[in-house]
Amino acid sequence: GGGGGGGATGGADDGASIDVTSLDDGATVSIDDVPTGEDVEADLGDAVAGEGVTLQSLTFDYRITPDDYRVEITEVGAEPTGSADELTRAEAIGYLDIEPIGTDQIESTEIGFTVEDDALADGAAADAVRLYRYDDGWEQLETDHAGSSGDVHEFVAVTDGFSSFAVGTATADVTVTDAALSDEQVIADEPATVTATVENDGDVEGSATLALTIDGEQRDEIDVSVPAGEQTDVTFTTALDEPGEYAVAVDEVTAGDLSVVESAASAESDDDSIVEEQAPGFGVLAAAIALLALGLLARRR
Repeated sequence: GGGGGGGATGGADDGASIDVTSLDDGATVSIDDVPTGEDVEADLGDAVAGEGVTLQSLTFDYRITPDDYRVEITEVGAEPTGSADELTRAEAIGYLDIEPIGTDQIESTEIGFTVEDDALADGAAADAVRLYRYDDGWEQLETDHAGSSGDVHEFVAVTDGFSSFAVGTATADVTVTDAALSDEQVIADEPATVTATVENDGDVEGSATLALTIDGEQRDEIDVSVPAGEQTDVTFTTALDEPGEYAVAVDEVTAGDLSVVESAASAESDDDSIVEEQAPGFGVLAAAIALLALGLLARRR
């Protein structure tokens, strides 16, 4: 078949008869004489396209070989189709709708499409492109980057249902979810350890620079990469030379309050000073005992 009305090709003995008709708002694919037990591939040419996105082909796998049917496809547009919401967790490139009419025997469909470099979000790689299907929420479909030709990238995705679809660039979502101190008290100049848990709720691997802050001032930073849907732990080590209480956080996630105390040598020195201050004359207690002894001696005399 082909765009602009197309024409039936083949018959029951040579393969299904496929006719692709271009419309102002998309295309209709008419499929007749489906051979028993065979998949059917419809080449769409340029009948369904949008800003930087072109639907190339649909390959149907059947549970039971259907009678004649057709598939209605909307043009690729900038707004969601049907009752679908805007795409989340990804930068939308284009939306479309694919709906078979006259059969419910399609087991799965392989969707081939292309995306041009200019349609990708700033800094996004072609490997981040995904096809999504809306079913009470957007579901990411298994999408393979099949190859590239110049600034055009080819993709293949598989769906087991039909409704609204979106082509989008998957994004990472790397955040600190927890932070904790290994010890709440340390001696001045000795290292304190802070551990942060970092999660990536996005659909592609992501990187982030984590900042360790003490009393709101940045003390250290670490670069981290987290695979899609996974988490990892990052450890900071720092030392403070002034005794006191300090608020510790990683990327604004509170790790706790760190108490820094004087060093052991300093504490021991302070204890010696206290003893030296009390030692002369044995202090008040020693003087009292001496006076009592003199009193008893005077009475005996």
